[in-house]
Amino acid sequence: MYRFDPDNPARRNVFKPELLIIEPGDRVKFISADPGFNTRSIPEMVPENLYVQDGGAKFWRSEYSQDTTVKFDLPGIYGYKCQLYYMTSGMAGMIVVKGEGWDAEIERMKNIGQDRTGLGRIRGIRQKGMGVVTFDRIWAEVKARRDEIEN
Repeated sequence: MYRFDPDNPARRNVFKPELLIIEPGDRVKFISADPGFNTRSIPEMVPENLYVQDGGAKFWRSEYSQDTTVKFDLPGIYGYKCQLYYMTSGMAGMIVVKGEGWDAEIERMKNIGQDRTGLGRIRGIRQKGMGVVTFDRIWAEVKARRDEIEN
């Protein structure tokens, strides 16, 4: 979690990398390189079978300016954001856990970000503000790296 992108100082408030591709069972450590940020899962951007299971959901929410580690056991797509800087700076990211069915809900999740009018809703959420721009960029990267994810 950075105040300024180390690769492009013109970009502010970013997760690096924005897209992380991992194996089931891997742990991801979110490091607070700069103070004032947190990471929290976007409930509608976790695999739906986790979203509806009582106690089995893969949700996390770190404290501000604190490192946190999250373990990912099941294949799928997991979207996350910084609660304070998501709308204004688009501070968001995605983790793809490789494995069979990782992309089972890709269309549902991609559609969450398609409401640019702010009028419609999909499962009660829409991407807002600069988060739309960030997720457009991330989805393009997922598409470009699909072979890497599936092999």
